[in-house]
Amino acid sequence: MSALVDELISLAFARGEVTNANAAIDDARAERGANALSYEVALPALGPDEFLTLRVLPKLTYFLDCRGVKPPSSGGVFLSLFTADGLHFIDAGPAFEKIVKARGFTMAEAVRRYGESGVGDPPLLGT
Repeated sequence: MSALVDELISLAFARGEVTNANAAIDDARAERGANALSYEVALPALGPDEFLTLRVLPKLTYFLDCRGVKPPSSGGVFLSLFTADGLHFIDAGPAFEKIVKARGFTMAEAVRRYGESGVGDPPLLGT
């Protein structure tokens, strides 16, 4: 794995078997409360950090912002992180903080770029 993935996994409040994912997610949802939501992320074996910082971060930011969740609060949302080692359940707020830090952003910058009213990434030169 990578340092970022290891950090995220260390935050897990529960774990499950990928082969029994639906039941494990239901159990995690029950543990977090009736209104808890799972945000599923299937981590690729190659380039997991880039996947998290470049693909997951924009979508997760938008999802949380549209729901009115203000990290470090998790607002009842947790990540169901599918890895080669299994399924890990991580509260969204702390996971968001770790991914934002790995991208080199502040949380405010992530919301400014990718939130509901976000401006996106700056255009690349030559495009």
